[in-house]
Amino acid sequence: MFEGKEQMRGRIARLAVLAGAAVCLGSMAGRSQSSDKPVPQQIAASIEVRQTNEPVSKYEFGMFIEHIGSLVYRSLWSEMLDDRKFYFPIDSQPEATGPRAGFPGMRLRKWRPVGPDSAVTMDKEDPFVGDQSPRVELDSSTPHGIRQSGLALVAGKTYVGRIWLRGTPGAKVKVSLIWGDGEHDRQTVSIAALTSTYRKFPLSFSSSANSTDAALEITGTGSGLVGHSMGGYGATRIGMKHPDVFGSLYIMSPCCLSARPFGPPPGADASKYVEMEKQFEQSVAALHSPADSAGMQFFQRAQLASAAAWSPDPKNPPLYLDLPMKDGVPQPDVLAKWAANAPLAFIDQYIENLGEYHAIAEDVGDQDGLRFDTQNLHETLESYGIRNSFEMYHGTHTSAVADRFQNHVIPFFNENLCATDHCR
Repeated sequence: MFEGKEQMRGRIARLAVLAGAAVCLGSMAGRSQSSDKPVPQQIAASIEVRQTNEPVSKYEFGMFIEHIGSLVYRSLWSEMLDDRKFYFPIDSQPEATGPRAGFPGMRLRKWRPVGPDSAVTMDKEDPFVGDQSPRVELDSSTPHGIRQSGLALVAGKTYVGRIWLRGTPGAKVKVSLIWGDGEHDRQTVSIAALTSTYRKFPLSFSSSANSTDAALEITGTGSGLVGHSMGGYGATRIGMKHPDVFGSLYIMSPCCLSARPFGPPPGADASKYVEMEKQFEQSVAALHSPADSAGMQFFQRAQLASAAAWSPDPKNPPLYLDLPMKDGVPQPDVLAKWAANAPLAFIDQYIENLGEYHAIAEDVGDQDGLRFDTQNLHETLESYGIRNSFEMYHGTHTSAVADRFQNHVIPFFNENLCATDHCR
């Protein structure tokens, strides 16, 4: 999501200000001539050259210009865009009519949506300036935004301006000046990382061709991050490091959040645990290549995959990894490597990053063994004052994945790929 207020100025900005002063001077002279004093037949004037005053600015002169059609607002006046403070709503409907639709003899150019009309709404509760500002709901792949056409450009001329924006961290916004239909008939400025408060960004363009129907286009795309199980682990870990890329997180039944303990877990039969680990070691010793692990159980293969990622060993063929248990004995150095990759072990280092997200959600089944770590993640975020939602639904690790995606994940991102209070 992004919100914006846009302005652009040409090279003759100073003339625009002084043209207004010149009109005031002209109207004052007109009032002085309307008095009842008789006009003499002869007028005598004397000039005292010894009395001087401050020099008159070279930009100041006396004249009168009537605002006929586009004489001022499309020529002398340097502001190229109409409705710069978004007085009118932004939609694809026919141009407005009536006294506020433009100056006599000149139609007002309207901002139009890029994408569906529903992607652009007018924020009346927290506008940047005036009564309302546009708020754009972003899509992860299709650009949404606003566009104003009908601009006149001169080849080789530089056009400068500024834009005020705020939005979801990770939103990618581009501002383009477009003077044709070809792929290269435009110049684009990419906006740096947005924040939840308005910031001003400078714009500068140079047209490569003359045009009487150029356009300024402001568009953006937004993205969130979601994952289930090992994907939930990835969403958690990547999300901690990259609030600059993603705006919202949805973490589903994440695995591997906590560090593996030394020895059997609490409540487990120690002898059975050791025997199980020895059988696993024997199965691994019988492997001659990673492909041989295809016949192993899922959780055994998952342990091998974890070891390959967290404790690789280039001197330990054929799998080139170290396991956290050897001959039934915990290996502290390997377990330390595994702990270093457990998000709950290092989450405190990334609290500032996690606080930048617009929204974070976690869910897990009430019959899922991962529910304790998932709830721990939620409570850790809560303890730091980071708002997040947590739901424990009825189900196992895999029983409700399709329902959660369709009825929870998608609505979550539909609501939270924006950054104003209206989305919260």
